Amino acid sequence: VLGLTHRITLNVVIGGAVIKPEASVTVQPAFVLGTQTAEARFSTKSEEPISRYKITVLDSTGMLVKTFEGKGNPPGRYAWDGRNQAGELVPQGNYTFNLEVADDDDLTAKAPPAWTFAKWVPKKVPYQYTFQVSGDLLFDSGKAELLQRGYEAIQKAAAAIHRRYPDSVIIIAGHTDDERLSKGSRYADNLQLSLARAQAVKDYLARNGMDPAKLSVVGYGETRPVASNDNPAGRAKNRRVELVVSGVMEATATDLIREGLIMYNQRNYREALDRFLKALESDSRNAQAYQLAGNCYLNLGGKDQAVAAYRKSLKYDPHNADLRQFLDQMAPSQPPAQAPQDNPAVPPPQAPSKEVPASSSPAASAQPAPSAPATQAAPSGVPQPVDGN
Repeated sequence: VLGLTHRITLNVVIGGAVIKPEASVTVQPAFVLGTQTAEARFSTKSEEPISRYKITVLDSTGMLVKTFEGKGNPPGRYAWDGRNQAGELVPQGNYTFNLEVADDDDLTAKAPPAWTFAKWVPKKVPYQYTFQVSGDLLFDSGKAELLQRGYEAIQKAAAAIHRRYPDSVIIIAGHTDDERLSKGSRYADNLQLSLARAQAVKDYLARNGMDPAKLSVVGYGETRPVASNDNPAGRAKNRRVELVVSGVMEATATDLIREGLIMYNQRNYREALDRFLKALESDSRNAQAYQLAGNCYLNLGGKDQAVAAYRKSLKYDPHNADLRQFLDQMAPSQPPAQAPQDNPAVPPPQAPSKEVPASSSPAASAQPAPSAPATQAAPSGVPQPVDGN
């Protein structure tokens, strides 16, 4: 009546030691996210039939990205499209394929892991940067003859432009204060003076190897002040020559983050924010770029924008405990993430608030900063919340 409910099972091995199954996996070393797949190949060797298999893809921290399993032998090959279990493209980085199998005797084997690098393709990104030189260093008052003492400043600016943006076009813009020119001046007004000064800089650059076809000049006179003309210090700042560099470059997220960190450490938060947003155009899942953009928003007084960027960073780096703790303190009453859209083009806020110093921003726990000199290192620590938006 009881049938097979009560029994004893005896497994007998005849002919020596137990022979475990073997498994191996290989995968192509790199592929481009969004346009290519990583082809993995699986193989097994076993005395007994393989009863089940399990394949996992892990990121560089060992976190599970994707898993699939089944009965019998694993597939001979599998093309991974770079998406996680939720169907989203993963961030750029190293990923491992792992294979585990078991045979009918429940003996298991794990294959040595195989690595692949998932990368984002550099994109053509427009840029425009301004190099500024004091007019008092370059010219005597009311004159447009370039002084020898200004040569070094112009040469340094030209060298930086040639090194970083060799194919760029350059607009040389002259600016003055609002003081009227003295009687007998060879220039009718400040507009003509500023244009003549810009032309003098252009001529110098052309004589020293820059392509004249990529140089142009413009004079703004006193129409675009950067400081008050009501005091000597402000007027000195307004007397300047700007080299406005523009073009299109191929840049990776790492390149743009590196540039942004230089500007961030110089507390030039608006231009740093521009680089971090461009980095997200190149790699829309880059947690570090989102976090650094949040730091910039916070320094510029955009609390809501900072919160949204931080939440997006946590989405792609959920183990950033420092950022999560800071965000809980900063916005405890807000519901979890409606994150900003990928490739956010959010304009910087207009009203600045309390500054978050570079030494007190939540960037230390982001993805590792790109290799750069010590002065370009990623800011570290967690900022204090700021009021206002």
